[in-house]
Parts: sequence; structure tokens; C-alpha cells
Amino acid sequence: MDLESRISYAKFMDALYRDDREEIVKLYGNELGFVSKYSDPDVMYRRACFFHDRDSDDVTEGMNIQLFMEEMDRRDPVISMADEFIMVGRLSFLMRGVGNAFNISLRISEYWYPFARGLLDELQSAQTIATN
Repeated sequence: MDLESRISYAKFMDALYRDDREEIVKLYGNELGFVSKYSDPDVMYRRACFFHDRDSDDVTEGMNIQLFMEEMDRRDPVISMADEFIMVGRLSFLMRGVGNAFNISLRISEYWYPFARGLLDELQSAQTIATN
């Protein structure tokens, strides 16, 4: 993943950690390249959280994975996703699956946030030094 993509994902992870719905939807569409037929903000938020952070009832509305995916596709079909973020979303999904096997509910943003925040802080410090 190139630096620009890492920065976009770090901002996205920061928004997921803070559960900032508006920012999550904005970044998911504008910087992570997610495109759907209707651009429904609620569906985009739920998909972003589901694939990159958590599968808790507040996201899935209590549905199992299959029913949730079918419902999201019914409400707002996916047109395209940026390739560079598919595998990192898959990793998040797989890590949660391993946790579920041991009856552990994981919220991936809690684990990745310190690394995302570190990258964003490092860039901010570099910009501050460059402008002084």
C-alpha cells in the first residue's frame, strides 16, 4: 500500500475508532473509493464498520452475516471498491472470525488506532517542522 493510501486508511481508522458516522461515510466514499448505486449513508456506514471494524448488533441490526450482506445489497448495491483496501478489510474480517471462534468480540479499530494515529501525528509533526 502506498503512502497516500496508508494515510487515507489511517484517517478512516481514526474515524472508525471515534465512531464518527459522517466522517466514516465521507472517507469510505471519497478516499477509500467505495461506490454504491444510491450512496445511502446508513448502508455505507454499516458496510464500512462491518468490513473494517466490527460486526456487533448496532452494525448488523442483529442479522447473521449472510442476511446482513443480502440486506445491504438489497438496500444499496455495490458498484465498485478500490482494490488496495479490499485485502485490509478482509484481514479485519478474518481476525474477527478467529476471535468469534473463541467467543471474543473484537473491534479492530481499537487495535489499529494507535498505529493510525501514530502515522497521522508523524505527518503532522513533519509538516509543522517544514513550515517553521
